[in-house]
Amino acid sequence: VDATVLEAPSKLAFTARPELGAFAIPLRDRQEWLDFLALTLADWLEQVEGASTKALVSPAGPVVWAEGEAWGYRRHAYRRMADVLASDGEPWVRSAAPAMYEAVFAREPEASRHVVIP
Repeated sequence: VDATVLEAPSKLAFTARPELGAFAIPLRDRQEWLDFLALTLADWLEQVEGASTKALVSPAGPVVWAEGEAWGYRRHAYRRMADVLASDGEPWVRSAAPAMYEAVFAREPEASRHVVIP
């Protein structure tokens, strides 16, 4: 998902996680992509505050984020999702996505605002 919002791909497709085989997941059209962005963004906005109360260790071993740092996880991609939805989403999403993003991230503690975890 991140590659499709942070870069300008010629063809919209996602790639499955490496542990699942990293196979291509083609999309039918741009609207399906926008719908998936909205779902992905909304899901993270519901989780980020709670996720930041604990550290997350990957099943492969390394720490994904330390306690309090979940706010920085895929920070640029989530911001970009809100921006894309504000400009290209369905009419109700155009106002909702950036407003929800701003409302949630306004609650981010000052201590983690510098954290960026791609």
